[in-house]
Amino acid sequence: EQQHIGAQLIGEQQHIGAQLIGEQQHIGAQLIGEQQHIGAQLIGEQQHSGAQLIGEKLSGAKSVDGDLSLPHFTQKLKSQEVAEGHTIRLECRVAGKPQPLVRWFCEGRELHHCPDIQIWRDGALHTLVIAEAFEDDTGRYTCVASNSLGADNTSAEVYIQGASSSDSEGEGSVSKSRSGAMPQYVCVCVCMNVCVCACLCLSMNLSPPLTL
Repeated sequence: EQQHIGAQLIGEQQHIGAQLIGEQQHIGAQLIGEQQHIGAQLIGEQQHSGAQLIGEKLSGAKSVDGDLSLPHFTQKLKSQEVAEGHTIRLECRVAGKPQPLVRWFCEGRELHHCPDIQIWRDGALHTLVIAEAFEDDTGRYTCVASNSLGADNTSAEVYIQGASSSDSEGEGSVSKSRSGAMPQYVCVCVCMNVCVCACLCLSMNLSPPLTL
C-alpha cells in the first residue's frame, strides 16, 4: 500500500509539475506574443510619425521655395530724347521675392536721391526724375535690381537735344552744366562799343576783350 500510495503521489506530482510547466510555457508564449505585438505597434507608430514629420518638412520647404523668385523687370527702361532744360523721367517695374533692392546708375556712376535727382518707389514701379536736363546728363542709364537669389538690370540711352550746339545765337547765349558753372573762353568783341563789351567780359572773369 505504501508503494502504491508513493507511486500515486509521484504520479500526481509529475502531473501537477507538467501542468505547471505547460501553464508557464503558455503564459510565457502569451507574454512574448503581446510584447512582440506591442513592439511592432510602437515601431509602426514611430515610422508613421517620422514619415509624417518628413512630409511636413518637405511640404514646408516646397511652400517657402515656391514663394521665392529672382528679380525680373516686367517693364523696362525706354531710351528718350529730351530738350535741354526739360525734365528727364525714367520708369521701370520690377518683381521678385524677397523684395529686390533697386539702384540707379548713369555711365557706371551710381545716382542718389538729392535736390537735382529724385528717386521714387511706388510698389513695383521705380522712377528716376531729373527736373532740368543739362549736357552732362546725356548717357546710358541703368537700373539694377537684386535680392538674395540673384539680380537683373535694364538700360536706356538718354540724349539731350541742343546740348552740343555751337554758340551761334550771339554773345548772350551761354551753355550751362549741372554744376551751373560758366564755360571759360576768350571774349572777342566785334562791335563799335568796346566799353560795353569789356564790362561784360570782366564781370564773367574772362580774359580782356580782343577788339577787331
